[in-house]
Parts: sequence; structure tokens; C-alpha cells
Amino acid sequence: VRYLASYLLSNRADEHASYYTNLLLSSRGNGIDGSLAAAKSISLDSLREHHMNVISHKSTKLECFLTGNVSRKDATTFFSRACELMSSARNQFGKTCEENEEVKTNLSNSWIPGPLERKLFRGEDICLHFQSKNLEEQNGAVRMTFQSSIPGYKGELLSTPASLERTASMRLIAHILKEPLFNRLRTKQQLGYIVNSHYDISFSAAEYEQRQAAIGPSYSAIFPVESIIVNVLSRKLCPQDVMQRIDDFLISFRETLGEMPESEIQSHSNALHEKLLKPPQNLSTEANRHFNTICRFGPEALDRNLSPNALPWNNSQKLAFAIQSLKRDDLLNTWDNVVAGKARSRAVCCIYGNSFPLKQKIVGRNKYLPPFLFPRNVTLLQTTKDLFSKRKELNAFGDVAVKREFSITKRMSDFIRRGDLKSNVALGLFGGGIILLVAKAQRERKLSR
Repeated sequence: VRYLASYLLSNRADEHASYYTNLLLSSRGNGIDGSLAAAKSISLDSLREHHMNVISHKSTKLECFLTGNVSRKDATTFFSRACELMSSARNQFGKTCEENEEVKTNLSNSWIPGPLERKLFRGEDICLHFQSKNLEEQNGAVRMTFQSSIPGYKGELLSTPASLERTASMRLIAHILKEPLFNRLRTKQQLGYIVNSHYDISFSAAEYEQRQAAIGPSYSAIFPVESIIVNVLSRKLCPQDVMQRIDDFLISFRETLGEMPESEIQSHSNALHEKLLKPPQNLSTEANRHFNTICRFGPEALDRNLSPNALPWNNSQKLAFAIQSLKRDDLLNTWDNVVAGKARSRAVCCIYGNSFPLKQKIVGRNKYLPPFLFPRNVTLLQTTKDLFSKRKELNAFGDVAVKREFSITKRMSDFIRRGDLKSNVALGLFGGGIILLVAKAQRERKLSR
């Protein structure tokens, strides 16, 4: 409760910019205020009841991923013991959720959603303007998010060549962009304390509304959502002026990219190629990578009757070689589609500190909303009410969804029978070192966060 109550009152302006951007694009809730109200409503009794509901309900599933240097026998023994503990806990409660009709109804009418990232409309700029609630914050902040309209690369058999080219191009552009952006805005113009840019990836599932309790949870294919992020923290200029400076730089950067020597582009691609091929530094990183691959792409591969080898175990290698094959025209094409073209999708969040407070509402297009290279539709949001209203217009990223129950363990046995998994991956068979247990349960909506 203390953390939530102080979040907007104490953090920096750039963290607030990230918060409001996520509230628009990826949050399902009502923000900090909604989370704070939910946290305050929790009592020890309600927490115990929720714990009982999660453990005792028959839909709770135990998923186990094991990797490392432990025998099959020890791995199987561990998983069996974990299942015994779950059964013992259920018996200890004395009654199951099925005996509580109210809880049963609530659980049957809810489901565990997949990840969410909303898709921005093409050709629209969404501009958010908020005053920082931190009374001691002198800095303002600008966070720009340029979202690709093409789903990111998932794997050779799960994505199109266009996705591979777009992902490779965006990664290389972000790698090239970082230093010139910093040199221009931070070193030469001394615009702000923090000036950076980076490639960003999130994931989204196109969701179905559950209409019949008997069907169970619905799930879909996962879509990687890629963006290029520009972030500036400054108390030298008003956030709207900072926004204009960034736009001016981005306009000029296309010319820089078009005139950049091939040797310099190749140097960047070689450096990124080497970085992507660097092996995991520890078992935990490797285990998380494999487990995420299975959870994100296993259901889709299974539904498409593909073998386990179709999962993207070596995506980094594929991307590394795709990056080295890129030409200047590939980069310019991606730049025009994602950053500079008339069909680009962008969200900008401006946070105002004490140095340049937000004194009045911004109405319509003004000098701080330059047309960039093309005239475009601009939506201004200055209240959370406006933000939530706009959020309802945005659909989950992804236009093709496959209805299925989300239970990796329930159907992975069929998956495994279609072919041998890679030697370094086993599901519930080989284990040790890193053990990831995920207890999933359908639960009441008010506690689902």
C-alpha cells in the first residue's frame, strides 16, 4: 500500500512517462488508483480465502520446467513430490471451491488472459500531457514510442520473411540511432540529464471473450510487438519544446542514414551480430529463455501440427545472420514505415515538472505538434478519463487468433510425441538446477491483478 500510495508522488518524470504510456498500451486495470483501492480492500481473511481458492480449485494446474544436470529419475521424483504437496494442501482445507457455489460461479466466469499490447492506429499520433504529481520534481520528460505494424519475428515456421526483415531492420536501426541521438541532444544541445533510445519488444495475445463456462479459458497465438523508444529527461526546456527537438533530429537522421558509408553500416551490423550470438551467461537465463519460448509459441505450434523442433530455439542466430544481410534500402524502408512515414504509429507522453509546469490545456495542433514529413491525425489526451476512453478504441495487437485452452502441460505430451526436443530442453523429464513452477488458477476478477 505504501509503495502504491507514493509511486506518483516520488518517482522521476521519465518513470511517470513510462507509467502513462503503459497505462494506455498494455494495462488492463485502472492504474495506480485502482490498484491502491484493491490493495486497501484486502484483509487477512480475504487473503486466506483467496489462497484456499487457488490451491483447492480443480482448474489449478502445476507446470514444471526442468533443465540442467540432474537425472530423469530425480526430476520425476521432484515433480511427483510437488504434486503430492498440492494434493495434501487441498485435503487440508477440508472443502473445495466446487462446494462453494458463489466462488464456483465467479471462477467459471473468469479466465486467465494472455499478455496484452494494444495496437496503435496507423497514421495517428497519440500525445499524452500530464503534470507530475511529485511536488519536488524539477524535470520534465518526453517518451516517444514508434510501434511497428508488422508482428515481430517468432521463428522460421511461425513467421513470414517480412517479419524477419522488419525485426532485423528495427534492431539494427535502434543500434545505429543510439549514439547520434545522444551526441546531438545530450552532448551538443545539452538538452537533458537522460537522453537515450532503444529497441523494445512486448507480447500480445488476441483475446476471445469467454461466452460459455463449459468451454474453459480461451487463448490465442502470441504476437511479438516491436517498438523504437526515445526517452528524454530535461529541465532545460518545456516538454513540448523537447518533443520538437526530437522530431527535428529524427527528420535529419533519415538523411544521415541515407548518406552513411556502407562500411559504417556493416560495422554496426557486425557488432549487433556478435552481441546476439553471445551465449547465455548462466543457467537461469537459459532456462527462462527456453521456458518463455515454450509458453509463448508452444500452443501455436501445437495447433498447427508442427513438431517441437519448429519452436524458435535459435531465434538469436537467425536474427544475427539476417541483420548481416541487410542493405541500406531495407533500413530506409523500415525507417519510413515505422518512424517517418505518413502511416507510422506513435504515442508520445509528455510529463511536466516544476521548471515548466503544465499551465493550461493544449487545444488542437500547434507549433509543438509538427507535421513531421506528412500531415497526420493527432489525438491529445490530458486526463486519465480521456486516456481510458481512447484505450477502449484500441484492439489487442494481432489479427488472427486461435481459440484454445491455455494449459501447456495438458497438451505438451502430444507435442513431445511428434519429435524429440532439443538435447538441452526437456519438459518434466530432465531437470535440476533451475526449476520453474507456475501455479495457474482461474480466480475472481477483483483479485486477478
